[in-house]
Amino acid sequence: MARRMPKSFFWIDQKLIRSGLWQKLTVTGKLFYVVLSAACDRDGRCHWGRTKLMELAGGTERDFESGMAELSGHRLVKMDDGLGAIELLALDEEPPLESPQPSLKAKTEATPVVIHTQLTVQLGKPC
Repeated sequence: MARRMPKSFFWIDQKLIRSGLWQKLTVTGKLFYVVLSAACDRDGRCHWGRTKLMELAGGTERDFESGMAELSGHRLVKMDDGLGAIELLALDEEPPLESPQPSLKAKTEATPVVIHTQLTVQLGKPC
């Protein structure tokens, strides 16, 4: 039986990974992004307080501050002081992939790909 998505399912946009931004985030930034993603409503707003978010992340006040600063610096979140909420921002459209011209050196240093095949031979007279 296939897994069904529960009503309380949350997701993280694949653009975050494909853009390379996920790899640039620190462990603290990633952790708080995941916690915020899980805590947000369907409009991308988290109304939970910093104490609850720190408890969920298992972090300190300093972790929270550095994580939020990092996420804000990458334009992933916005602190809405008027509502007391943290908003996950929509990711910008992905830039078009550039197709770099491979250098001759890259071609000569390519790792070989090994493909294993299996051949079955039936011995004896055909029926």
